[in-house]
Amino acid sequence: MIKLRDSVICCRDGDTMCSEKACLLCILKVHGLGPQNLAKLKSKIGTYREIWEASYAQVEKIIGSNLAQGLVEVRRTCDPEEELEKCIGLGIQVMAEFEPEFPQALREIRYPPPLLFYRGNLRSLEGLSIAIVGSRKATPYGKMVARKLGRELAQAGIVVVSGMARGIDAEAHWGCIEGGGMTIGILGNGIDVIYPRENAMLYNNVANKGLLLSEYPPGTKPEPGSFPIRNRLISGLSRGVVVVEAREKSGAMITVGYALEQGKDVFAVPGPITSANSIGPHRLLREGACLVTGVKDILQEWGIEQQTVSHVNSSDQENLEYTVFKYIGYEPIHLDRILEMSQLTPGETASQLLRLEMAGKIKSLPGNIYVRL
Repeated sequence: MIKLRDSVICCRDGDTMCSEKACLLCILKVHGLGPQNLAKLKSKIGTYREIWEASYAQVEKIIGSNLAQGLVEVRRTCDPEEELEKCIGLGIQVMAEFEPEFPQALREIRYPPPLLFYRGNLRSLEGLSIAIVGSRKATPYGKMVARKLGRELAQAGIVVVSGMARGIDAEAHWGCIEGGGMTIGILGNGIDVIYPRENAMLYNNVANKGLLLSEYPPGTKPEPGSFPIRNRLISGLSRGVVVVEAREKSGAMITVGYALEQGKDVFAVPGPITSANSIGPHRLLREGACLVTGVKDILQEWGIEQQTVSHVNSSDQENLEYTVFKYIGYEPIHLDRILEMSQLTPGETASQLLRLEMAGKIKSLPGNIYVRL
């Protein structure tokens, strides 16, 4: 076990060669540390192992007594190697900023996250991506627009990034899933903490069909101050940000601030002049944001040829739904097998699987597995 010796921490059996990633994981458990204070420690002390082993006095000079005491408390209870093993045991993967798989786009932002915790497919990071953000208290109009944009962007082969919140975020993620695309959800809490609770089904679908990312260690509860900080990752991973509905002072507008700082494109969807949720997008439009009346406006701005979006009537939808449902029994079946037997496109299949799941007819399990209820 780790022992406290004169305010210096040593690993098991006096071995001080803890892995950088494992030591960093424990350091991040210090409540309120944040990326700025961690950057200060890194610049003044050196490696994460050296930070983990530094004296209280050395740490106090850099980040103050409260955070220095917090680090001492974490040291008393946290074994770096055990913490890393615990993450893996929970099905949570960890990548550090010094590892090759870490997204290059996030290395280039101010205060890059030192660690990312994730579930899902890292291939989601390889495609052209766009963020869709907006109000948690979205109107029916805003929800419809966000879902439609998410679906049609997915059909155009673009990855949709958002924050997994209720309202605009959730609708954008669902639309992308319906369109058979990959979506990335950036969390303001630990990746094993579902918030809000009504998004439990969405969490499962994003993990299966895209990627869940968080800079916060497992078990971290959602706090108001965490969400504005994580918004820099939403814009950082995206080529542009689309604001659907937002009040003048809101998380979505904070994301726009990060986007402008990072040199990203900003798009805005107009709304009713009587709605408070239109204030943010309309201000952005006055300031030069790209007007979005449909997905074509985004694709044209980026020089991408508009793809034809297929529309089917309700009877066709029922036929497609039955075509998928008949192959799903009470024994688990993999998505690849459903695609093989149904002969539908991945987009059609994903859309019908989502309809069936929302209707309570089937359940999706980790690993793209489905079972009839």
